[in-house]
Amino acid sequence: MKRKYFMRREEGITIVALIVTIIIMLILASVTIQFGRKEIQKAELEDIKTTMLLIKGRAQIVVDKEEFGEEYNNAGMIKLTDTNAYNLSSLQPILNEMADTSNLYIWEQEAMDNNSIDVEITTDDFFVIDYSSGEVYYSLGYKYEGNTYYSLTQMQGI
Repeated sequence: MKRKYFMRREEGITIVALIVTIIIMLILASVTIQFGRKEIQKAELEDIKTTMLLIKGRAQIVVDKEEFGEEYNNAGMIKLTDTNAYNLSSLQPILNEMADTSNLYIWEQEAMDNNSIDVEITTDDFFVIDYSSGEVYYSLGYKYEGNTYYSLTQMQGI
């Protein structure tokens, strides 16, 4: 009589298969996180640009109304005559390059509210508008690839 030996078959996941699965999941997670960060950065940039475009459009309305002698509620729009009144250190190099600074205005929260721009700003976080050229500057700027961009024109080029 022959004996039959039955080999017991092991079922389950080996450690090697488990490690490979974990490594693949980590790679997928890191790619997803990187993609998510880039999308968040894009959304932040678009938000800043949209706000700056709204300000630019509203500032043009202010300029047009002033040219036609119409009354306009300019509360919160401060003509920039005293650069010490605000912390302009981030924008100072840009302002120094400008030939004409006579039409620079800072828009505070009240100006934003009066112009139906739904953005909360602080004294450190404000916008400077050049009524002559229509350029808008953001006091905090936008950091991208090691550079900081302050003007709407610069940000539109990103």
